[in-house]
Amino acid sequence: MLSDGDDPITTVARSWMGGDEKRWRPYLLAATWMAITGKKEIPLEVRRAAIAVECFHKASLVHDDIQDNDILRYGKETVHSRYGVPVGINVGDILLGEGYRLLSLCNNIHLMQEASVAHIALCKGQGMELQWSLEPRPLTMETVLEIFCTKTVPAFEVSLILGVILAGGAIPLCRRLFIPTHVRWE
Repeated sequence: MLSDGDDPITTVARSWMGGDEKRWRPYLLAATWMAITGKKEIPLEVRRAAIAVECFHKASLVHDDIQDNDILRYGKETVHSRYGVPVGINVGDILLGEGYRLLSLCNNIHLMQEASVAHIALCKGQGMELQWSLEPRPLTMETVLEIFCTKTVPAFEVSLILGVILAGGAIPLCRRLFIPTHVRWE
């Protein structure tokens, strides 16, 4: 479902997406949709949204590895270690674009809104971590939890919320199921 292309960046992005990782986020999206609808066959729009969520996650990992100067991820060389930082940045960016492109094909503005809210929250959480790395100091448990809740939780939470939306769940249902820390319902 990724865009066609055999250019070097798309090739690296596809390879990165096709790794043997667990893919919890797309699984949570599909499982949420299935639990609410009771259906077993997953429609195209749910598959697109699930792949979009994985695109966002993989993009965030590529960018995180660059920012943290990590050379290994999943026991393998990181994208930027193998191909260089400029290619790594571009691979992360193309995956973000692919994620938003796939969500746009679902024709549901709420999906785009929630994905963008989660994306912004994740970036702010990463920013908190980066700020700490520039000015290291002893961390309180509260600060560590705040960073994780802002950086890690949105990627899982958006999977659940998108699954509810795709199942036809109203925004009040999302409020009852989750305790969002960053979502502002309009």
